[in-house]
Amino acid sequence: MRREAAVRAVQSGAKECLVRLAYAPNTPVPLDIHYEMSGRGERQRPEFFEHAAMVERYPAKLISARLGQGAHFWDRLLPWNGIKVEGRE
Repeated sequence: MRREAAVRAVQSGAKECLVRLAYAPNTPVPLDIHYEMSGRGERQRPEFFEHAAMVERYPAKLISARLGQGAHFWDRLLPWNGIKVEGRE
């Protein structure tokens, strides 16, 4: 979800973006959201990073061991990499 927020910021005008989140146990939203951005880009509301919103956006079938091996960075069909594919949301 940090990656999706950074991709959205770049798509909306930032040259580059880094998003840092700090969570606490049993807290659904982050305690802190920090953007480092060059240029102007869209910042997501705290609710975007809420656990329930993430579960709603990303179907469980997308989560696999392959993601833990780095696929979440290069697989352009994953929704958080900012590519819209017909048949996928």
